[in-house]
Amino acid sequence: MKKAIITDFEEDILEFFKINKKFTIYTKNNYIFEKYNNHEHLECIHIESLLNNNEFNLYTKKTYKFIEKLLNVVISKNIIEEKVIRIFQRTIINSYFSLFHHYILICKVLSNNKKENIYVYNTNFPHLNKNLSIEFERYDNLYAYLSKNIFHNKINFVNKKKILKNSKRDKYSFLNIYLKILNILSLDFNSLKGKIKKKIRLNTKNNSKMFIYGENDIFPYLFNLKNNKFFHLDKLNFKCNSPKQVRNFFTNNDKSKIIKYFEREFDYSFFKYNKIFINNFLNRINFLITIYLFNKKSLNRYIKNYIIQNKINGKVYTNGFFREIEKFFFFELKNQNITVLSFEHGITYGISDFSKYYKKFYSLIYSDIKILRSNLSKNIPKLEKHKSSEIMLGSPPYLYINFFYKLFNKFFSKLILGLNPFKKYILLSIPADNNNFIYGPNRLYDYENYKITKFVVNYLSSNYPKYKILIKKYNFERYLDNGFLEIMFKNKKDVTIRRNPDNKFFLHACEASYSTVYTSTLETMQNDKFNTFYISFNQNKLINNFEKKAIKVNFKNKSFKKIPLKKLNFKNNWSVKTMSSI
Repeated sequence: MKKAIITDFEEDILEFFKINKKFTIYTKNNYIFEKYNNHEHLECIHIESLLNNNEFNLYTKKTYKFIEKLLNVVISKNIIEEKVIRIFQRTIINSYFSLFHHYILICKVLSNNKKENIYVYNTNFPHLNKNLSIEFERYDNLYAYLSKNIFHNKINFVNKKKILKNSKRDKYSFLNIYLKILNILSLDFNSLKGKIKKKIRLNTKNNSKMFIYGENDIFPYLFNLKNNKFFHLDKLNFKCNSPKQVRNFFTNNDKSKIIKYFEREFDYSFFKYNKIFINNFLNRINFLITIYLFNKKSLNRYIKNYIIQNKINGKVYTNGFFREIEKFFFFELKNQNITVLSFEHGITYGISDFSKYYKKFYSLIYSDIKILRSNLSKNIPKLEKHKSSEIMLGSPPYLYINFFYKLFNKFFSKLILGLNPFKKYILLSIPADNNNFIYGPNRLYDYENYKITKFVVNYLSSNYPKYKILIKKYNFERYLDNGFLEIMFKNKKDVTIRRNPDNKFFLHACEASYSTVYTSTLETMQNDKFNTFYISFNQNKLINNFEKKAIKVNFKNKSFKKIPLKKLNFKNNWSVKTMSSI
Protein backbone atom coordinates (compact mmCIF):
# COMPACT_ATOMS: atom_id res chain seq x y z
CA MET A 1 0.00 0.00 0.00
CA LYS A 2 1.24 3.49 -0.87
CA LYS A 3 2.37 5.61 2.09
CA ALA A 4 1.50 9.23 2.88
CA ILE A 5 2.35 11.78 5.55
CA ILE A 6 0.30 14.75 6.76
CA THR A 7 2.53 17.52 8.08
CA ASP A 8 3.38 21.21 8.04
CA PHE A 9 6.95 20.59 9.27
CA GLU A 10 9.75 19.92 6.80
CA GLU A 11 11.69 17.96 9.42
CA ASP A 12 8.92 15.34 9.44
CA ILE A 13 9.33 14.88 5.69
CA LEU A 14 13.11 14.49 5.96
CA GLU A 15 12.64 11.98 8.79
CA PHE A 16 10.06 10.01 6.82
CA PHE A 17 12.26 10.07 3.71
CA LYS A 18 14.99 8.14 5.56
CA ILE A 19 12.77 5.05 5.65
CA ASN A 20 10.46 5.67 2.64
CA LYS A 21 11.82 6.82 -0.71
CA LYS A 22 8.44 7.31 -2.34
CA PHE A 23 5.33 8.71 -0.64
CA THR A 24 2.68 11.45 -0.73
CA ILE A 25 2.90 14.65 1.31
CA TYR A 26 -0.29 16.39 2.44
CA THR A 27 0.39 19.90 3.73
CA LYS A 28 -1.21 23.32 4.01
CA ASN A 29 2.20 24.99 4.45
CA ASN A 30 2.76 26.92 1.21
CA TYR A 31 6.54 26.67 1.58
CA ILE A 32 6.48 22.86 1.76
CA PHE A 33 3.98 22.67 -1.10
CA GLU A 34 6.06 24.92 -3.35
CA LYS A 35 9.31 23.14 -2.51
CA TYR A 36 8.07 19.55 -2.98
CA ASN A 37 5.36 20.09 -5.58
CA ASN A 38 7.56 18.92 -8.46
CA HIS A 39 9.81 16.52 -6.56
CA GLU A 40 11.23 13.61 -8.54
CA HIS A 41 10.08 10.89 -6.12
CA LEU A 42 7.49 12.54 -3.89
CA GLU A 43 3.95 13.62 -4.64
CA CYS A 44 2.88 16.77 -2.78
CA ILE A 45 -0.76 17.78 -2.38
CA HIS A 46 -1.88 21.04 -0.82
CA ILE A 47 -4.39 19.73 1.69
CA GLU A 48 -6.50 22.91 1.47
CA SER A 49 -6.88 22.36 -2.27
CA LEU A 50 -9.36 19.64 -1.26
CA LEU A 51 -11.64 22.46 -0.05
CA ASN A 52 -13.49 25.05 -2.07
CA ASN A 53 -14.28 28.61 -1.06
CA ASN A 54 -18.02 28.07 -0.69
CA GLU A 55 -17.44 25.15 1.62
CA PHE A 56 -14.93 27.06 3.77
CA ASN A 57 -17.20 30.11 4.01
CA LEU A 58 -20.23 28.01 4.85
CA TYR A 59 -18.76 26.07 7.75
CA THR A 60 -16.92 29.07 9.21
CA LYS A 61 -20.14 31.12 9.01
CA LYS A 62 -22.15 28.36 10.68
CA THR A 63 -19.55 28.02 13.41
CA TYR A 64 -20.67 31.28 15.06
CA LYS A 65 -24.22 29.97 15.34
CA PHE A 66 -23.09 26.57 16.60
CA ILE A 67 -20.86 28.02 19.33
CA GLU A 68 -23.70 30.30 20.43
CA LYS A 69 -25.94 27.25 20.91
CA LEU A 70 -23.20 25.42 22.76
CA LEU A 71 -22.73 28.36 25.12
CA ASN A 72 -26.47 28.50 25.75
CA VAL A 73 -26.24 24.93 27.06
CA VAL A 74 -23.46 26.02 29.43
CA ILE A 75 -25.47 29.07 30.54
CA SER A 76 -28.58 26.99 31.20
CA LYS A 77 -26.61 24.78 33.60
CA ASN A 78 -25.61 27.73 35.85
CA ILE A 79 -22.06 26.42 36.05
CA ILE A 80 -20.59 29.92 35.83
CA GLU A 81 -22.05 33.38 35.27
CA GLU A 82 -23.18 34.25 31.77
CA LYS A 83 -20.84 37.27 31.86
CA VAL A 84 -17.91 34.91 32.42
CA ILE A 85 -18.76 32.47 29.62
CA ARG A 86 -19.08 35.49 27.30
CA ILE A 87 -15.58 36.51 28.31
CA PHE A 88 -14.44 33.03 27.23
CA GLN A 89 -16.44 33.07 23.99
CA ARG A 90 -13.53 34.36 21.92
CA THR A 91 -11.05 31.69 23.03
CA ILE A 92 -13.71 28.98 22.62
CA ILE A 93 -14.58 29.99 19.07
CA ASN A 94 -10.93 30.48 18.02
CA SER A 95 -10.04 27.06 19.40
CA TYR A 96 -12.99 25.50 17.59
CA PHE A 97 -12.18 27.21 14.28
CA SER A 98 -8.65 25.85 14.27
CA LEU A 99 -9.62 22.36 15.37
CA PHE A 100 -12.60 22.02 13.06
CA HIS A 101 -10.69 23.29 10.02
CA HIS A 102 -7.99 20.65 10.53
CA TYR A 103 -10.65 18.03 11.28
CA ILE A 104 -12.29 18.69 7.90
CA LEU A 105 -8.92 18.56 6.12
CA ILE A 106 -8.12 15.14 7.58
CA CYS A 107 -11.64 13.89 6.79
CA LYS A 108 -11.10 15.02 3.20
CA VAL A 109 -7.86 13.08 2.94
CA LEU A 110 -9.40 9.94 4.40
CA SER A 111 -12.51 10.10 2.22
CA ASN A 112 -10.62 10.82 -1.00
CA ASN A 113 -7.92 8.20 -0.57
CA LYS A 114 -8.67 4.57 0.28
CA LYS A 115 -5.33 3.06 -0.74
CA GLU A 116 -2.87 5.09 1.33
CA ASN A 117 -1.28 4.19 4.63
CA ILE A 118 -1.22 7.60 6.35
CA TYR A 119 1.29 8.71 8.99
CA VAL A 120 1.44 11.73 11.30
CA TYR A 121 4.37 12.63 13.57
CA ASN A 122 3.71 14.14 16.98
CA THR A 123 6.12 17.03 16.31
CA ASN A 124 5.04 20.06 18.39
CA PHE A 125 2.11 18.17 19.90
CA PRO A 126 -0.21 20.76 21.53
CA HIS A 127 -0.91 20.75 25.25
CA LEU A 128 -3.46 22.72 27.23
CA ASN A 129 -1.79 25.70 28.83
CA LYS A 130 -2.33 26.64 32.45
CA ASN A 131 -4.18 29.84 31.64
CA LEU A 132 -7.64 31.17 30.83
CA SER A 133 -7.38 30.46 27.12
CA ILE A 134 -7.78 27.23 25.14
CA GLU A 135 -6.57 28.64 21.83
CA PHE A 136 -3.82 26.77 20.04
CA GLU A 137 -0.32 28.21 19.66
CA ARG A 138 0.87 29.20 16.19
CA TYR A 139 3.24 26.22 15.81
CA ASP A 140 1.01 23.58 17.44
CA ASN A 141 0.54 20.42 15.36
CA LEU A 142 -3.22 19.94 15.14
CA TYR A 143 -2.86 17.02 12.73
CA ALA A 144 -1.08 15.16 15.53
CA TYR A 145 -3.64 16.20 18.12
CA LEU A 146 -6.56 14.98 15.98
CA SER A 147 -4.77 11.83 14.82
CA LYS A 148 -4.14 10.76 18.39
CA ASN A 149 -7.54 11.71 19.83
CA ILE A 150 -9.95 11.28 16.91
CA PHE A 151 -8.45 9.27 14.03
CA HIS A 152 -6.29 6.76 15.91
CA ASN A 153 -7.89 3.83 14.03
CA LYS A 154 -7.23 5.37 10.63
CA ILE A 155 -3.87 7.15 10.96
CA ASN A 156 -0.48 5.86 12.11
CA PHE A 157 0.62 8.12 14.95
CA VAL A 158 4.43 8.28 15.16
CA ASN A 159 5.58 9.18 18.66
CA LYS A 160 8.98 10.89 18.39
CA LYS A 161 8.41 13.60 21.03
CA LYS A 162 9.95 16.30 18.86
CA ILE A 163 9.62 19.97 19.82
CA LEU A 164 10.73 22.46 17.17
CA LYS A 165 11.12 26.14 17.96
CA ASN A 166 11.66 29.30 15.98
CA SER A 167 15.11 30.81 16.44
CA LYS A 168 15.04 34.27 18.04
CA ARG A 169 16.81 37.17 16.43
CA ASP A 170 19.67 38.93 18.16
CA LYS A 171 18.21 42.19 19.44
CA TYR A 172 21.57 43.90 18.88
CA SER A 173 21.90 42.75 15.25
CA PHE A 174 22.45 45.29 12.49
CA LEU A 175 18.91 44.62 11.19
CA ASN A 176 17.30 45.50 14.52
CA ILE A 177 19.39 48.65 14.95
CA TYR A 178 18.50 49.66 11.37
CA LEU A 179 14.78 49.06 12.05
CA LYS A 180 14.90 51.07 15.29
CA ILE A 181 16.40 54.04 13.42
CA LEU A 182 13.71 53.80 10.74
CA ASN A 183 10.98 53.58 13.39
CA ILE A 184 12.24 56.83 14.90
CA LEU A 185 12.23 58.44 11.46
CA SER A 186 8.63 57.25 10.95
CA LEU A 187 7.43 59.58 13.73
CA ASP A 188 6.38 63.19 13.60
CA PHE A 189 7.58 65.76 16.12
CA ASN A 190 4.68 65.31 18.57
CA SER A 191 4.80 61.49 18.63
CA LEU A 192 8.60 61.56 19.10
CA LYS A 193 8.27 64.09 21.93
CA GLY A 194 5.58 61.93 23.53
CA LYS A 195 7.75 58.79 23.34
CA ILE A 196 10.65 60.61 24.99
CA LYS A 197 8.36 61.89 27.76
CA LYS A 198 7.01 58.39 28.29
CA LYS A 199 10.56 57.02 28.74
CA ILE A 200 11.44 59.73 31.24
CA ARG A 201 8.23 59.28 33.24
CA LEU A 202 8.05 55.49 32.94
CA ASN A 203 8.74 54.69 36.61
CA THR A 204 7.29 57.85 38.13
CA LYS A 205 3.82 57.51 39.71
CA ASN A 206 3.33 61.30 39.79
CA ASN A 207 -0.01 61.08 41.71
CA SER A 208 -1.73 60.47 38.39
CA LYS A 209 -5.39 59.75 37.84
CA MET A 210 -4.74 58.75 34.23
CA PHE A 211 -3.27 55.35 33.42
CA ILE A 212 -2.12 53.77 30.17
CA TYR A 213 -2.37 50.00 29.67
CA GLY A 214 -0.84 48.40 26.56
CA GLU A 215 0.59 50.04 23.44
CA ASN A 216 -1.05 52.10 20.70
CA ASP A 217 0.43 54.46 18.11
CA ILE A 218 -1.81 57.25 19.45
CA PHE A 219 -0.52 56.99 23.04
CA PRO A 220 2.66 59.09 22.45
CA TYR A 221 0.37 62.02 21.59
CA LEU A 222 -1.34 61.59 24.97
CA PHE A 223 1.93 62.20 26.79
CA ASN A 224 1.96 65.70 25.37
CA LEU A 225 -1.36 66.49 27.07
CA LYS A 226 -2.56 67.11 30.64
CA ASN A 227 0.88 68.14 31.89
CA ASN A 228 2.05 64.59 31.11
CA LYS A 229 0.44 63.10 34.23
CA PHE A 230 0.07 59.61 32.83
CA PHE A 231 1.27 56.43 34.47
CA HIS A 232 2.10 53.38 32.33
CA LEU A 233 0.81 50.09 33.77
CA ASP A 234 2.68 46.80 33.44
CA LYS A 235 0.82 44.01 31.68
CA LEU A 236 -1.40 41.79 33.78
CA ASN A 237 0.48 38.57 34.45
CA PHE A 238 -1.71 36.18 36.42
CA LYS A 239 -0.45 32.59 36.62
CA CYS A 240 -3.10 29.92 37.05
CA ASN A 241 -2.66 26.96 39.37
CA SER A 242 -3.49 23.57 37.89
CA PRO A 243 -6.38 21.53 39.33
CA LYS A 244 -5.66 17.88 40.11
CA GLN A 245 -8.40 16.70 37.79
CA VAL A 246 -10.70 18.15 35.15
CA ARG A 247 -14.38 18.14 36.04
CA ASN A 248 -17.07 17.03 33.58
CA PHE A 249 -19.85 19.61 33.39
CA PHE A 250 -21.81 18.01 30.55
CA THR A 251 -24.32 15.22 31.06
CA ASN A 252 -24.99 12.63 28.36
CA ASN A 253 -28.16 14.53 27.54
CA ASP A 254 -26.14 17.75 27.10
CA LYS A 255 -23.71 16.01 24.80
CA SER A 256 -26.49 14.49 22.70
CA LYS A 257 -28.12 17.91 22.33
CA ILE A 258 -24.83 19.53 21.25
CA ILE A 259 -24.03 16.70 18.81
CA LYS A 260 -27.49 17.13 17.24
CA TYR A 261 -26.80 20.86 16.87
CA PHE A 262 -23.50 20.01 15.24
CA GLU A 263 -24.92 17.46 12.80
CA ARG A 264 -27.75 19.77 11.84
CA GLU A 265 -25.41 22.69 11.16
CA PHE A 266 -22.57 20.72 9.54
CA ASP A 267 -24.22 18.15 7.33
CA TYR A 268 -21.25 16.61 5.50
CA SER A 269 -21.43 13.04 4.28
CA PHE A 270 -17.74 12.32 4.87
CA PHE A 271 -17.95 13.06 8.63
CA LYS A 272 -17.77 9.77 10.49
CA TYR A 273 -16.20 10.94 13.72
CA ASN A 274 -18.68 13.58 14.89
CA LYS A 275 -19.37 12.24 18.37
CA ILE A 276 -15.74 11.72 19.30
CA PHE A 277 -14.79 15.11 17.83
CA ILE A 278 -17.48 16.98 19.79
CA ASN A 279 -16.74 15.07 22.99
CA ASN A 280 -13.08 15.96 22.62
CA PHE A 281 -13.91 19.63 22.12
CA LEU A 282 -16.23 19.60 25.14
CA ASN A 283 -13.30 18.26 27.16
CA ARG A 284 -11.41 21.44 26.24
CA ILE A 285 -14.32 23.52 27.54
CA ASN A 286 -14.44 21.36 30.68
CA PHE A 287 -10.76 22.18 31.20
CA LEU A 288 -11.38 25.91 30.70
CA ILE A 289 -14.27 26.04 33.18
CA THR A 290 -12.42 23.85 35.69
CA ILE A 291 -9.26 25.98 35.65
CA TYR A 292 -11.35 29.16 35.98
CA LEU A 293 -13.35 27.89 38.97
CA PHE A 294 -10.19 26.53 40.58
CA ASN A 295 -8.49 29.94 40.26
CA LYS A 296 -11.54 32.21 40.62
CA LYS A 297 -10.75 33.52 44.10
CA SER A 298 -7.06 34.02 43.47
CA LEU A 299 -7.83 35.69 40.11
CA ASN A 300 -10.20 38.18 41.76
CA ARG A 301 -7.66 38.81 44.51
CA TYR A 302 -4.85 39.33 41.98
CA ILE A 303 -6.85 41.92 39.99
CA LYS A 304 -7.96 43.81 43.10
CA ASN A 305 -4.37 43.89 44.40
CA TYR A 306 -3.14 45.04 40.98
CA ILE A 307 -5.56 48.01 41.16
CA ILE A 308 -4.60 48.80 44.78
CA GLN A 309 -0.83 48.51 44.23
CA ASN A 310 -0.95 50.77 41.17
CA LYS A 311 -3.39 53.12 42.93
CA ILE A 312 -5.63 53.07 39.89
CA ASN A 313 -8.45 55.60 39.93
CA GLY A 314 -9.81 58.11 37.47
CA LYS A 315 -9.29 56.83 33.90
CA VAL A 316 -7.56 53.95 32.15
CA TYR A 317 -6.49 54.43 28.52
CA THR A 318 -6.01 51.16 26.65
CA ASN A 319 -5.43 49.60 23.23
CA GLY A 320 -8.50 47.49 23.95
CA PHE A 321 -8.98 44.49 26.23
CA PHE A 322 -8.47 41.36 24.15
CA ARG A 323 -7.12 38.69 26.51
CA GLU A 324 -9.47 37.02 28.97
CA ILE A 325 -7.73 38.34 32.09
CA GLU A 326 -7.97 41.88 30.67
CA LYS A 327 -11.72 41.50 30.36
CA PHE A 328 -11.98 40.41 34.00
CA PHE A 329 -9.85 43.47 34.79
CA PHE A 330 -12.36 45.65 32.93
CA PHE A 331 -15.30 44.45 35.02
CA GLU A 332 -13.39 45.09 38.25
CA LEU A 333 -12.57 48.60 37.03
CA LYS A 334 -16.31 49.10 36.50
CA ASN A 335 -17.01 47.88 40.04
CA GLN A 336 -14.71 50.66 41.25
CA ASN A 337 -16.23 53.34 38.96
CA ILE A 338 -13.04 53.77 36.91
CA THR A 339 -13.56 55.00 33.33
CA VAL A 340 -12.02 52.97 30.49
CA LEU A 341 -11.11 54.62 27.16
CA SER A 342 -10.17 52.21 24.36
CA PHE A 343 -8.29 53.36 21.26
CA GLU A 344 -8.76 51.72 17.89
CA HIS A 345 -5.52 50.12 16.71
CA GLY A 346 -5.41 50.94 13.02
CA ILE A 347 -8.46 50.83 10.76
CA THR A 348 -9.11 47.10 10.89
CA TYR A 349 -12.81 46.99 11.68
CA GLY A 350 -15.61 47.67 9.24
CA ILE A 351 -13.62 47.68 5.98
CA SER A 352 -14.12 44.03 5.08
CA ASP A 353 -17.15 41.85 4.56
CA PHE A 354 -15.66 39.52 7.19
CA SER A 355 -15.75 42.09 10.01
CA LYS A 356 -19.52 41.75 10.52
CA TYR A 357 -19.00 38.15 11.68
CA TYR A 358 -16.23 38.83 14.18
CA LYS A 359 -17.66 42.07 15.61
CA LYS A 360 -18.71 40.48 18.92
CA PHE A 361 -15.06 39.88 19.74
CA TYR A 362 -13.70 43.32 18.90
CA SER A 363 -11.54 44.39 21.84
CA LEU A 364 -13.04 47.90 22.02
CA ILE A 365 -16.33 46.42 23.24
CA TYR A 366 -14.81 46.40 26.72
CA SER A 367 -14.73 50.16 27.28
CA ASP A 368 -16.81 53.14 28.37
CA ILE A 369 -15.52 55.40 25.60
CA LYS A 370 -14.30 54.12 22.23
CA ILE A 371 -11.77 56.35 20.48
CA LEU A 372 -12.22 55.62 16.76
CA ARG A 373 -10.11 56.30 13.68
CA SER A 374 -12.81 55.69 11.07
CA ASN A 375 -16.55 56.16 10.63
CA LEU A 376 -16.67 52.52 9.55
CA SER A 377 -16.04 51.52 13.15
CA LYS A 378 -19.11 53.28 14.48
CA ASN A 379 -21.88 51.31 16.14
CA ILE A 380 -19.56 48.67 17.57
CA PRO A 381 -21.66 46.16 19.55
CA LYS A 382 -22.11 47.05 23.21
CA LEU A 383 -21.94 44.85 26.26
CA GLU A 384 -25.29 44.04 27.77
CA LYS A 385 -26.31 46.44 30.57
CA HIS A 386 -23.30 48.66 29.89
CA LYS A 387 -23.49 52.18 28.51
CA SER A 388 -20.68 53.34 26.25
CA SER A 389 -20.01 56.12 23.77
CA GLU A 390 -17.88 56.67 20.67
CA ILE A 391 -15.53 59.55 19.84
CA MET A 392 -14.09 60.11 16.35
CA LEU A 393 -10.39 61.03 16.48
CA GLY A 394 -9.10 60.04 13.03
CA SER A 395 -5.75 58.70 11.84
CA PRO A 396 -2.62 59.95 13.67
CA PRO A 397 -0.53 62.58 11.82
CA TYR A 398 2.69 60.53 11.71
CA LEU A 399 1.12 58.24 9.08
CA TYR A 400 1.04 60.99 6.46
CA ILE A 401 3.69 63.47 7.62
CA ASN A 402 6.82 62.23 9.41
CA PHE A 403 10.60 62.72 9.46
CA PHE A 404 11.17 60.00 6.85
CA TYR A 405 8.75 61.57 4.36
CA LYS A 406 10.18 65.05 4.96
CA LEU A 407 13.83 64.06 4.67
CA PHE A 408 13.80 61.64 1.75
CA ASN A 409 12.29 61.73 -1.71
CA LYS A 410 11.66 58.52 -3.69
CA PHE A 411 15.25 58.30 -4.92
CA PHE A 412 16.82 58.44 -1.46
CA SER A 413 14.02 56.35 0.07
CA LYS A 414 14.95 53.54 -2.32
CA LEU A 415 18.63 53.87 -1.43
CA ILE A 416 17.92 53.67 2.31
CA LEU A 417 15.60 50.67 1.82
CA GLY A 418 18.16 48.77 -0.26
CA LEU A 419 16.28 49.18 -3.54
CA ASN A 420 17.66 50.26 -6.90
CA PRO A 421 17.01 54.04 -7.03
CA PHE A 422 17.04 53.97 -10.83
CA LYS A 423 14.21 51.39 -11.04
CA LYS A 424 10.46 51.90 -10.72
CA TYR A 425 8.62 49.68 -8.23
CA ILE A 426 5.09 48.37 -7.71
CA LEU A 427 4.41 47.47 -4.08
CA LEU A 428 2.22 44.43 -3.36
CA SER A 429 1.07 43.75 0.22
CA ILE A 430 -0.18 40.24 0.97
CA PRO A 431 -1.79 38.64 4.06
CA ALA A 432 -0.06 36.65 6.76
CA ASP A 433 -0.18 32.88 6.64
CA ASN A 434 -2.98 31.47 8.78
CA ASN A 435 -1.75 28.10 10.05
CA ASN A 436 -3.71 27.80 13.32
CA PHE A 437 -5.33 31.24 13.07
CA ILE A 438 -8.57 30.35 11.29
CA TYR A 439 -11.45 32.81 11.57
CA GLY A 440 -13.46 32.99 8.32
CA PRO A 441 -15.65 33.44 6.42
CA ASN A 442 -14.46 35.53 3.45
CA ARG A 443 -10.83 35.38 4.45
CA LEU A 444 -7.95 34.01 2.43
CA TYR A 445 -6.94 30.64 3.82
CA ASP A 446 -3.37 29.63 2.97
CA TYR A 447 -4.01 27.88 -0.33
CA GLU A 448 -6.11 30.78 -1.60
CA ASN A 449 -3.40 33.23 -0.58
CA TYR A 450 -0.88 31.07 -2.46
CA LYS A 451 -2.93 31.03 -5.67
CA ILE A 452 -3.98 34.68 -5.56
CA THR A 453 -0.47 35.98 -4.85
CA LYS A 454 0.91 34.05 -7.82
CA PHE A 455 -1.91 35.30 -10.05
CA VAL A 456 -1.63 38.95 -8.98
CA VAL A 457 2.15 39.02 -9.49
CA ASN A 458 1.66 37.72 -13.04
CA TYR A 459 -1.00 40.38 -13.62
CA LEU A 460 1.26 43.17 -12.35
CA SER A 461 4.24 41.92 -14.34
CA SER A 462 2.09 41.94 -17.48
CA ASN A 463 0.66 45.43 -16.87
CA TYR A 464 3.89 47.02 -15.61
CA PRO A 465 6.57 45.39 -17.80
CA LYS A 466 9.20 48.03 -17.02
CA TYR A 467 8.64 47.95 -13.25
CA LYS A 468 9.90 45.67 -10.49
CA ILE A 469 7.31 44.02 -8.22
CA LEU A 470 8.14 44.42 -4.53
CA ILE A 471 6.17 41.95 -2.40
CA LYS A 472 5.79 43.01 1.23
CA LYS A 473 5.35 39.98 3.46
CA TYR A 474 3.77 39.96 6.90
CA ASN A 475 6.39 40.65 9.59
CA PHE A 476 5.82 37.57 11.75
CA GLU A 477 5.90 33.91 10.74
CA ARG A 478 3.11 31.46 11.52
CA TYR A 479 4.93 28.39 10.21
CA LEU A 480 8.34 27.24 11.37
CA ASP A 481 9.25 26.45 7.75
CA ASN A 482 8.46 29.42 5.57
CA GLY A 483 9.48 31.30 2.44
CA PHE A 484 7.26 30.05 -0.37
CA LEU A 485 7.55 33.39 -2.17
CA GLU A 486 11.32 33.07 -2.42
CA ILE A 487 10.94 29.69 -4.15
CA MET A 488 7.93 30.65 -6.27
CA PHE A 489 9.63 33.73 -7.75
CA LYS A 490 13.30 32.71 -7.66
CA ASN A 491 13.51 32.87 -11.48
CA LYS A 492 11.55 36.12 -11.85
CA LYS A 493 14.08 38.92 -12.00
CA ASP A 494 11.33 41.53 -11.79
CA VAL A 495 10.22 40.37 -8.28
CA THR A 496 11.77 41.51 -4.98
CA ILE A 497 10.54 40.12 -1.63
CA ARG A 498 10.82 41.93 1.70
CA ARG A 499 9.59 41.32 5.24
CA ASN A 500 11.12 44.44 6.79
CA PRO A 501 10.79 47.34 7.31
CA ASP A 502 7.18 48.44 7.70
CA ASN A 503 4.86 48.91 4.76
CA LYS A 504 4.73 52.72 5.08
CA PHE A 505 8.41 53.09 4.11
CA PHE A 506 7.95 51.15 0.88
CA LEU A 507 4.81 53.12 0.08
CA HIS A 508 6.91 56.26 0.05
CA ALA A 509 9.53 54.65 -2.20
CA CYS A 510 7.30 52.91 -4.77
CA GLU A 511 5.55 54.42 -7.77
CA ALA A 512 2.31 52.47 -7.20
CA SER A 513 0.93 50.06 -4.61
CA TYR A 514 -1.54 47.18 -4.49
CA SER A 515 -2.89 45.08 -1.64
CA THR A 516 -4.85 41.84 -1.26
CA VAL A 517 -5.20 42.24 2.51
CA TYR A 518 -7.78 44.42 4.25
CA THR A 519 -5.98 45.10 7.54
CA SER A 520 -4.58 48.44 8.71
CA THR A 521 -2.29 48.34 5.65
CA LEU A 522 -5.10 50.15 3.81
CA GLU A 523 -4.96 53.01 6.29
CA THR A 524 -1.34 53.78 5.43
CA MET A 525 -2.04 53.29 1.72
CA GLN A 526 -4.93 55.76 1.96
CA ASN A 527 -2.43 58.50 2.82
CA ASP A 528 -0.95 58.19 -0.67
CA LYS A 529 -4.09 57.86 -2.80
CA PHE A 530 -2.32 58.23 -6.12
CA ASN A 531 -1.84 54.84 -7.80
CA THR A 532 -3.01 52.78 -4.82
CA PHE A 533 -5.40 49.87 -5.36
CA TYR A 534 -7.05 47.00 -3.54
CA ILE A 535 -7.34 43.67 -5.42
CA SER A 536 -10.60 41.99 -4.48
CA PHE A 537 -11.69 38.40 -5.02
CA ASN A 538 -14.78 36.79 -3.48
CA GLN A 539 -12.62 35.45 -0.67
CA ASN A 540 -11.19 38.80 0.48
CA LYS A 541 -13.89 41.23 -0.54
CA LEU A 542 -14.58 44.55 1.13
CA ILE A 543 -17.97 45.89 2.22
CA ASN A 544 -20.55 46.34 -0.55
CA ASN A 545 -20.22 50.15 -0.69
CA PHE A 546 -16.54 49.76 -1.53
CA GLU A 547 -16.98 46.82 -3.91
CA LYS A 548 -19.39 48.94 -5.99
CA LYS A 549 -16.55 51.38 -6.72
CA ALA A 550 -14.36 48.71 -8.26
CA ILE A 551 -13.03 48.34 -11.78
CA LYS A 552 -13.79 44.85 -13.10
CA VAL A 553 -10.73 43.18 -14.63
CA ASN A 554 -10.31 40.00 -16.66
CA PHE A 555 -6.87 38.46 -16.91
CA LYS A 556 -6.02 35.00 -18.23
CA ASN A 557 -9.67 33.89 -18.07
CA LYS A 558 -9.98 34.93 -14.42
CA SER A 559 -11.93 37.94 -13.19
CA PHE A 560 -11.33 40.12 -10.15
CA LYS A 561 -11.98 43.67 -8.96
CA LYS A 562 -9.47 46.48 -8.75
CA ILE A 563 -10.63 49.13 -6.27
CA PRO A 564 -8.89 52.56 -6.41
CA LEU A 565 -8.35 53.73 -2.85
CA LYS A 566 -8.89 57.33 -3.93
CA LYS A 567 -12.56 56.38 -4.38
CA LEU A 568 -12.91 54.98 -0.87
CA ASN A 569 -13.86 57.14 2.08
CA PHE A 570 -12.79 55.41 5.27
CA LYS A 571 -9.99 57.52 6.76
CA ASN A 572 -10.90 60.49 8.98
CA ASN A 573 -8.56 63.43 9.37
CA TRP A 574 -6.90 63.84 12.76
CA SER A 575 -8.93 66.06 15.08
CA VAL A 576 -6.65 68.23 17.23
CA LYS A 577 -9.68 69.51 19.15
CA THR A 578 -10.82 65.97 19.98
CA MET A 579 -7.28 64.94 20.96
CA SER A 580 -7.03 67.86 23.38
CA SER A 581 -10.34 66.96 25.02
CA ILE A 582 -9.60 63.29 25.71
